[in-house]
Amino acid sequence: MKLLNLIEGRREDILNRFDENPELRKTIEEFLDHEFNKKTNYKYVNWVLKRNFDDFGNTIIPLQQAVDNLERFDKVGKNLKYKDINQYKNIQDLIDTIEVYGDTKSEEKTKVEEDTSKVYEDSEVLIVKPLSQKSSCYYGQGTKWCTSAKTGGNAFTAYNNRGPLYYFIYKNINKDNDYYKIAIHYNVAEDNYALFDAKDNFNNNLLGFLKTNPAFKSIEKDIEENHKVDKSKTLEIMLTKLINYNSFNFSKIRNYVLYDKLVNILGDDNTAPLVVAQYGEKRIMIKVSDNEDEIIFNEIPKRKNIPQKYISDRRPLYEMVEYLESKSDPYDLAHLLSQNTIHANYKIIRDLFNFFIEELHEELSVGNQEGFKFWQPINSQSNYRFESRNPDNSYIKFLNYIIEQINEGEPASKRDFLLNVLEKDPEQVVFSGYLSTMFSSMKDAGLVSLYRADTSPYFRYKIGPNYNAWEKERLKRI
Repeated sequence: MKLLNLIEGRREDILNRFDENPELRKTIEEFLDHEFNKKTNYKYVNWVLKRNFDDFGNTIIPLQQAVDNLERFDKVGKNLKYKDINQYKNIQDLIDTIEVYGDTKSEEKTKVEEDTSKVYEDSEVLIVKPLSQKSSCYYGQGTKWCTSAKTGGNAFTAYNNRGPLYYFIYKNINKDNDYYKIAIHYNVAEDNYALFDAKDNFNNNLLGFLKTNPAFKSIEKDIEENHKVDKSKTLEIMLTKLINYNSFNFSKIRNYVLYDKLVNILGDDNTAPLVVAQYGEKRIMIKVSDNEDEIIFNEIPKRKNIPQKYISDRRPLYEMVEYLESKSDPYDLAHLLSQNTIHANYKIIRDLFNFFIEELHEELSVGNQEGFKFWQPINSQSNYRFESRNPDNSYIKFLNYIIEQINEGEPASKRDFLLNVLEKDPEQVVFSGYLSTMFSSMKDAGLVSLYRADTSPYFRYKIGPNYNAWEKERLKRI
């Protein structure tokens, strides 16, 4: 009772010093009533009141911050060079000393626990989801994971930005077993897993093995509750970005020509974010609507003699996603949309055009020459039209050569053709450049196709998809 009276008396004595400043008195009162000061019998109060106020009576640092540092000092003070708090000239001096000392092991463990989500635990298995690099390093100890590296580049943030990491830890397996710890990364956008053993070897075969353990269901549940996204909405956003903002590399377009439908994908018409293509003799385009919820398809009128009516259609964005998913499985579509590559971009764009072409085939065919195949050379300097039937023309000879080789079961190559049909001397003619415009134009026109074989000659030719149209004189250059 006497001790309590003494403490209360000291408290009132301290507060009475601040009677002239009611606002400050209230702050001091809150400081005195802090649980830490009560627990330590106010042993640091006088030091704080002397060391944390300037000449004008203002606090140097907020009193709550002061208490936080006092709590730290109270835990680690016995390990410091200056163990008596009165040896510190001011609050900043104390803070600097504590920061240099660092965390205690118990404090470090507390911080790790705060930065860790425990997903599952029983007598055999522990599954954690690290929420910080510190947590990732702690639970990844003993592995070679880049997400637990303490020196060099730690990749935790890079992985975590794409989706959660889970560490599947077997408690009763020796550390020399590569599978005593397994890192599992879930990519949210692509909806797939990547697994790594303790030596950081990528091994997605482990997924089937882990799924036999009931503990794995806790990971699936966590993903479902905390990380699943509306994939269809995500795909819509990605599709919008592809059409509105993507830059197309037209020099590589030859690999993505559709001979039976689109002649070419031409690119941005410089009027709006859109993609323009050639269909027969017509120019068509697709773009995203202003409110980004529809794909718009239009025929572009010719600048001369603009028709009174031209073809136009528009479909909801989600409908376009559904159509694209029908062309490939949903994962493939998500993967393609996430890839900023020529192949992925043109495949998707081409399929979108084809949707409208299939829907509007009869209308689009009006004005096009029925039964014709159309083509456009990549090389703007090409003068080839392939209309002549003169057997002395080199391209006619090349077509006949390919057919003869195929009939005899032999490969058709450019070098063999130049040597044995045109009888060119490799000492006098540079084969790599000879008739290069002809060969590339024939490929652009769909008269021939080039493919790679496993044995020499590695680059071989075969008859292309438009050869029959050419034979019937229904192949037309645009």
